[in-house]
Amino acid sequence: MAFYGHNMPIERSSTLCYILIVTHTVNIPGLEVGPMKNTRQKQIMDLLLKDGLVETGDLMERFGVSIETVRRDYNELEREGVLKKTYGGAVLVANSRGITEVADWQERMRVATREKALIGRKAAEYIPDGCVLATEVGTTVFELARHLEHKNNLTVLTNDLYVAQELFRNRTNRVYLAGGFLPSPYYTAGPLSRRIIEEFASIDIFIISTEGATLAEGLTTPNAEVNDLKRLYLQKAAKTIAVIDHTKFGRKAIFHTCDFSAIDVLITDGRTPSSMLRKIREKGVEVVVVSEEEEPTAA
Repeated sequence: MAFYGHNMPIERSSTLCYILIVTHTVNIPGLEVGPMKNTRQKQIMDLLLKDGLVETGDLMERFGVSIETVRRDYNELEREGVLKKTYGGAVLVANSRGITEVADWQERMRVATREKALIGRKAAEYIPDGCVLATEVGTTVFELARHLEHKNNLTVLTNDLYVAQELFRNRTNRVYLAGGFLPSPYYTAGPLSRRIIEEFASIDIFIISTEGATLAEGLTTPNAEVNDLKRLYLQKAAKTIAVIDHTKFGRKAIFHTCDFSAIDVLITDGRTPSSMLRKIREKGVEVVVVSEEEEPTAA
Protein backbone atom coordinates (compact mmCIF):
# COMPACT_ATOMS: atom_id res chain seq x y z
CA MET A 1 0.00 0.00 0.00
CA ALA A 2 1.29 3.48 -0.78
CA PHE A 3 0.77 6.69 1.19
CA TYR A 4 0.84 10.05 -0.55
CA GLY A 5 2.18 13.45 0.45
CA HIS A 6 2.27 16.31 -2.04
CA ASN A 7 1.40 13.80 -4.78
CA MET A 8 4.57 11.79 -4.07
CA PRO A 9 4.11 8.07 -3.23
CA ILE A 10 5.74 6.80 -0.07
CA GLU A 11 6.00 3.03 0.01
CA ARG A 12 5.10 1.29 3.23
CA SER A 13 7.83 -0.95 4.61
CA SER A 14 7.75 -3.58 7.31
CA THR A 15 9.43 -1.09 9.67
CA LEU A 16 7.21 1.37 11.49
CA CYS A 17 8.27 4.90 10.74
CA TYR A 18 6.99 8.43 11.30
CA ILE A 19 6.99 10.96 8.47
CA LEU A 20 6.80 14.66 9.23
CA ILE A 21 6.28 17.03 6.32
CA VAL A 22 6.68 20.70 7.17
CA THR A 23 5.45 23.16 4.62
CA HIS A 24 4.78 26.86 4.51
CA THR A 25 1.34 28.40 5.00
CA VAL A 26 -0.36 31.00 2.91
CA ASN A 27 -2.59 33.57 4.58
CA ILE A 28 -5.49 34.61 2.39
CA PRO A 29 -7.55 37.56 3.67
CA GLY A 30 -11.07 36.49 4.65
CA LEU A 31 -10.19 32.79 4.65
CA GLU A 32 -9.60 30.91 7.89
CA VAL A 33 -8.53 27.31 8.26
CA GLY A 34 -7.28 25.11 11.04
CA PRO A 35 -7.34 25.34 14.80
CA MET A 36 -8.21 29.04 15.19
CA LYS A 37 -11.54 28.67 13.43
CA ASN A 38 -12.41 25.39 15.14
CA THR A 39 -11.54 26.81 18.56
CA ARG A 40 -13.73 29.86 18.03
CA GLN A 41 -16.71 27.78 16.91
CA LYS A 42 -16.22 25.46 19.91
CA GLN A 43 -16.30 28.51 22.20
CA ILE A 44 -19.48 29.72 20.49
CA MET A 45 -21.04 26.31 21.15
CA ASP A 46 -19.95 26.51 24.81
CA LEU A 47 -21.60 29.93 25.14
CA LEU A 48 -24.79 28.58 23.58
CA LEU A 49 -24.84 25.65 26.01
CA LYS A 50 -24.29 28.00 28.93
CA ASP A 51 -26.70 30.82 28.06
CA GLY A 52 -28.92 29.47 25.29
CA LEU A 53 -28.12 32.41 23.00
CA VAL A 54 -25.29 34.59 21.69
CA GLU A 55 -25.19 38.14 20.34
CA THR A 56 -23.19 39.04 17.24
CA GLY A 57 -21.71 42.21 18.71
CA ASP A 58 -20.48 40.38 21.78
CA LEU A 59 -18.80 37.69 19.65
CA MET A 60 -17.08 40.30 17.46
CA GLU A 61 -15.65 41.97 20.55
CA ARG A 62 -14.78 38.70 22.31
CA PHE A 63 -12.86 37.21 19.34
CA GLY A 64 -11.71 40.40 17.62
CA VAL A 65 -13.25 39.40 14.30
CA SER A 66 -15.51 41.02 11.73
CA ILE A 67 -19.26 40.60 11.42
CA GLU A 68 -18.70 38.58 8.25
CA THR A 69 -16.55 36.10 10.16
CA VAL A 70 -19.20 35.68 12.85
CA ARG A 71 -21.87 35.17 10.19
CA ARG A 72 -19.77 32.46 8.55
CA ASP A 73 -19.49 30.72 11.92
CA TYR A 74 -23.27 30.99 12.30
CA ASN A 75 -23.82 29.49 8.87
CA GLU A 76 -21.56 26.51 9.54
CA LEU A 77 -22.99 25.82 12.99
CA GLU A 78 -26.52 26.19 11.62
CA ARG A 79 -25.76 23.61 8.92
CA GLU A 80 -24.61 21.28 11.69
CA GLY A 81 -27.90 21.81 13.52
CA VAL A 82 -26.33 23.53 16.52
CA LEU A 83 -27.96 26.96 16.34
CA LYS A 84 -30.62 29.05 14.63
CA LYS A 85 -29.80 32.55 13.46
CA THR A 86 -31.88 35.40 14.85
CA TYR A 87 -31.83 39.15 14.45
CA GLY A 88 -28.55 40.26 16.00
CA GLY A 89 -27.42 36.84 17.12
CA ALA A 90 -28.29 33.15 17.36
CA VAL A 91 -30.02 30.71 19.72
CA LEU A 92 -29.39 27.11 20.66
CA VAL A 93 -31.72 24.61 19.03
CA ALA A 94 -32.69 21.06 19.99
CA ASN A 95 -31.15 18.57 17.57
CA SER A 96 -30.50 14.87 17.42
CA ARG A 97 -26.80 15.20 18.09
CA GLY A 98 -26.94 17.84 20.80
CA ILE A 99 -29.80 16.80 23.04
CA THR A 100 -29.85 13.04 22.67
CA GLU A 101 -26.26 12.79 23.86
CA VAL A 102 -26.02 13.96 27.45
CA ALA A 103 -22.80 15.87 27.91
CA ASP A 104 -20.10 14.90 30.37
CA TRP A 105 -21.13 15.63 33.96
CA GLN A 106 -18.30 18.06 34.62
CA GLU A 107 -19.06 19.91 31.39
CA ARG A 108 -22.73 20.23 32.33
CA MET A 109 -21.79 21.54 35.77
CA ARG A 110 -20.28 24.56 34.00
CA VAL A 111 -23.56 25.36 32.24
CA ALA A 112 -25.89 27.87 33.98
CA THR A 113 -23.86 27.39 37.15
CA ARG A 114 -25.28 30.35 39.07
CA GLU A 115 -28.87 29.56 38.11
CA LYS A 116 -28.54 25.93 39.17
CA ALA A 117 -27.12 26.95 42.54
CA LEU A 118 -30.02 29.36 43.15
CA ILE A 119 -32.58 26.74 42.08
CA GLY A 120 -30.98 24.09 44.29
CA ARG A 121 -31.00 26.33 47.34
CA LYS A 122 -34.65 27.29 46.83
CA ALA A 123 -35.67 23.65 46.35
CA ALA A 124 -34.01 22.76 49.67
CA GLU A 125 -36.53 25.00 51.43
CA TYR A 126 -39.28 22.57 50.39
CA ILE A 127 -37.61 19.56 52.04
CA PRO A 128 -38.62 19.04 55.70
CA ASP A 129 -36.62 17.01 58.19
CA GLY A 130 -37.59 13.36 58.36
CA CYS A 131 -39.23 13.07 54.94
CA VAL A 132 -38.81 10.31 52.36
CA LEU A 133 -37.03 12.03 49.47
CA ALA A 134 -36.36 10.61 46.01
CA THR A 135 -34.15 12.25 43.41
CA GLU A 136 -33.22 11.35 39.89
CA VAL A 137 -29.94 12.26 38.20
CA GLY A 138 -28.60 15.62 37.15
CA THR A 139 -26.39 18.56 37.99
CA THR A 140 -29.26 20.74 39.24
CA VAL A 141 -30.38 17.90 41.50
CA PHE A 142 -26.81 17.71 42.79
CA GLU A 143 -26.97 21.42 43.64
CA LEU A 144 -30.05 20.66 45.72
CA ALA A 145 -28.15 17.89 47.52
CA ARG A 146 -25.39 20.34 48.41
CA HIS A 147 -27.95 22.55 50.15
CA LEU A 148 -29.46 19.75 52.24
CA GLU A 149 -26.50 19.43 54.59
CA HIS A 150 -28.43 20.72 57.59
CA LYS A 151 -31.58 18.70 56.96
CA ASN A 152 -31.79 15.75 59.34
CA ASN A 153 -33.22 12.25 59.37
CA LEU A 154 -33.97 12.14 55.66
CA THR A 155 -34.69 8.83 53.97
CA VAL A 156 -33.19 9.28 50.52
CA LEU A 157 -33.70 7.15 47.44
CA THR A 158 -31.65 8.00 44.35
CA ASN A 159 -29.95 6.48 41.33
CA ASP A 160 -27.40 9.31 41.19
CA LEU A 161 -24.07 8.28 42.76
CA TYR A 162 -22.92 11.87 43.32
CA VAL A 163 -26.18 12.81 45.05
CA ALA A 164 -25.98 9.69 47.23
CA GLN A 165 -22.42 10.51 48.32
CA GLU A 166 -23.30 14.13 49.03
CA LEU A 167 -26.31 13.28 51.21
CA PHE A 168 -24.40 10.53 53.01
CA ARG A 169 -22.22 13.24 54.58
CA ASN A 170 -25.01 13.84 57.10
CA ARG A 171 -25.03 10.59 59.03
CA THR A 172 -28.55 11.16 60.37
CA ASN A 173 -29.78 10.42 56.84
CA ARG A 174 -30.57 6.95 55.53
CA VAL A 175 -29.44 6.83 51.90
CA TYR A 176 -30.63 4.12 49.51
CA LEU A 177 -28.87 3.84 46.16
CA ALA A 178 -31.01 2.24 43.48
CA GLY A 179 -28.13 0.07 42.34
CA GLY A 180 -28.16 -1.58 38.97
CA PHE A 181 -26.42 -1.23 35.65
CA LEU A 182 -23.93 1.65 35.33
CA PRO A 183 -24.50 3.22 31.89
CA SER A 184 -22.45 6.16 33.16
CA PRO A 185 -19.88 6.70 35.92
CA TYR A 186 -22.39 8.74 37.92
CA TYR A 187 -25.79 7.04 37.75
CA THR A 188 -27.51 3.67 37.63
CA ALA A 189 -30.42 2.44 35.51
CA GLY A 190 -32.09 -0.72 34.31
CA PRO A 191 -34.37 -3.41 35.79
CA LEU A 192 -32.35 -3.91 38.99
CA SER A 193 -32.63 -0.20 39.80
CA ARG A 194 -36.35 -0.39 39.12
CA ARG A 195 -36.79 -3.33 41.51
CA ILE A 196 -35.24 -1.36 44.39
CA ILE A 197 -37.49 1.65 43.74
CA GLU A 198 -40.52 -0.64 43.62
CA GLU A 199 -39.72 -1.80 47.17
CA PHE A 200 -40.66 1.65 48.51
CA ALA A 201 -44.34 1.81 49.45
CA SER A 202 -44.44 5.59 49.02
CA ILE A 203 -42.29 8.67 48.54
CA ASP A 204 -43.04 12.04 50.14
CA ILE A 205 -41.19 14.26 47.66
CA PHE A 206 -39.62 13.50 44.28
CA ILE A 207 -37.10 15.94 42.78
CA ILE A 208 -37.07 15.76 38.99
CA SER A 209 -35.00 17.57 36.39
CA THR A 210 -34.98 17.21 32.63
CA GLU A 211 -33.03 17.65 29.41
CA GLY A 212 -35.94 19.15 27.50
CA ALA A 213 -39.09 21.08 28.43
CA THR A 214 -41.79 22.36 26.07
CA LEU A 215 -45.46 23.20 26.53
CA ALA A 216 -46.51 20.63 23.94
CA GLU A 217 -44.37 17.67 25.05
CA GLY A 218 -43.81 18.52 28.71
CA LEU A 219 -40.62 17.02 30.12
CA THR A 220 -38.51 14.80 27.85
CA THR A 221 -35.25 12.88 28.14
CA PRO A 222 -32.86 11.17 25.68
CA ASN A 223 -32.34 7.96 27.70
CA ALA A 224 -35.09 5.31 27.76
CA GLU A 225 -33.86 3.49 30.89
CA VAL A 226 -33.45 6.69 32.89
CA ASN A 227 -36.87 7.82 31.72
CA ASP A 228 -38.40 4.57 32.95
CA LEU A 229 -37.10 5.26 36.46
CA LYS A 230 -38.33 8.86 36.36
CA ARG A 231 -41.85 7.69 35.58
CA LEU A 232 -41.73 5.15 38.39
CA TYR A 233 -40.63 7.82 40.88
CA LEU A 234 -43.53 9.99 39.67
CA GLN A 235 -46.06 7.21 40.31
CA LYS A 236 -44.93 6.74 43.91
CA ALA A 237 -44.43 10.38 44.94
CA ALA A 238 -47.02 12.36 46.91
CA LYS A 239 -45.39 15.59 45.68
CA THR A 240 -43.13 16.30 42.70
CA ILE A 241 -40.82 19.29 42.46
CA ALA A 242 -39.16 20.07 39.14
CA VAL A 243 -35.82 21.92 39.17
CA ILE A 244 -35.19 23.20 35.64
CA ASP A 245 -32.93 26.03 34.51
CA HIS A 246 -33.70 28.22 31.50
CA THR A 247 -31.42 26.36 29.08
CA LYS A 248 -33.76 23.33 29.08
CA PHE A 249 -36.88 25.20 27.97
CA GLY A 250 -37.76 25.11 24.29
CA ARG A 251 -35.76 21.90 23.81
CA LYS A 252 -37.11 18.39 23.47
CA ALA A 253 -35.68 14.88 23.52
CA ILE A 254 -37.06 11.62 22.21
CA PHE A 255 -38.70 10.09 25.32
CA HIS A 256 -41.70 11.67 27.02
CA THR A 257 -41.47 11.75 30.82
CA CYS A 258 -44.59 13.65 31.88
CA ASP A 259 -46.75 16.68 31.21
CA PHE A 260 -46.36 19.79 33.33
CA SER A 261 -49.70 18.97 34.93
CA ALA A 262 -47.99 16.03 36.69
CA ILE A 263 -45.72 18.46 38.56
CA ASP A 264 -46.69 20.22 41.77
CA VAL A 265 -43.90 22.81 41.93
CA LEU A 266 -41.58 24.16 39.23
CA ILE A 267 -38.47 26.03 40.36
CA THR A 268 -36.61 27.87 37.61
CA ASP A 269 -34.60 31.04 37.02
CA GLY A 270 -35.47 34.48 35.70
CA ARG A 271 -34.21 33.79 32.18
CA THR A 272 -36.99 31.31 31.46
CA PRO A 273 -39.57 32.96 29.13
CA SER A 274 -42.37 34.50 31.21
CA SER A 275 -44.94 33.61 28.55
CA MET A 276 -44.13 29.93 28.99
CA LEU A 277 -44.25 30.17 32.77
CA ARG A 278 -47.67 31.82 32.59
CA LYS A 279 -49.04 28.89 30.62
CA ILE A 280 -47.47 26.41 33.03
CA ARG A 281 -49.18 28.19 35.93
CA GLU A 282 -52.48 27.78 34.08
CA LYS A 283 -51.96 24.02 34.35
CA GLY A 284 -52.15 24.29 38.13
CA VAL A 285 -48.40 24.23 38.78
CA GLU A 286 -46.86 26.38 41.50
CA VAL A 287 -44.10 28.26 39.64
CA VAL A 288 -41.20 29.69 41.64
CA VAL A 289 -38.68 31.97 39.90
CA VAL A 290 -35.44 32.44 41.82
CA SER A 291 -34.00 35.91 42.09
CA GLU A 292 -30.66 36.51 40.43
CA GLU A 293 -29.93 39.10 43.10
CA GLU A 294 -29.54 36.33 45.65
CA GLU A 295 -26.06 35.06 46.39
CA PRO A 296 -25.93 31.25 46.15
CA THR A 297 -23.73 29.62 48.76
CA ALA A 298 -23.05 26.02 49.64
CA ALA A 299 -25.02 24.89 52.66
